[in-house]
Amino acid sequence: MMKKNALLVSLAMTVALVGTAAVQAQTAPQQAPKPQMQPPATAPQANYPDTQVQAFANAVKAVDEIAQVYQPKLAAVTQPADAQKIQAEANAQMMKVVQDQGLTPQQYNEMHQSIKQDPALLEKVRGYME
Repeated sequence: MMKKNALLVSLAMTVALVGTAAVQAQTAPQQAPKPQMQPPATAPQANYPDTQVQAFANAVKAVDEIAQVYQPKLAAVTQPADAQKIQAEANAQMMKVVQDQGLTPQQYNEMHQSIKQDPALLEKVRGYME
């Protein structure tokens, strides 16, 4: 149960980072980069091919690593402009790793939504992340 909760927290934190490259000016400097996530235009797909699930798991790990690097940087800044610059840099890197895995940000977000509703899919992703 703890591993499942940890994965969900990690996914929740990282999926928000890939939703959009826009940075909100009012975001506090000590917060992790969290651009607004766009809801999927269509209902999340129920059955994903194993290759896509594996790509998603790899993207989640890479995005999480990037978030871990940038969170201390954001915590250290005092100026909103500096925070925006750091957030934009983190977002760009996160979007790149998602796309490097062959996923669009929309696919990444859709899979994240599916995981919330499909315990079997969550288990598949966890299997690829171990």
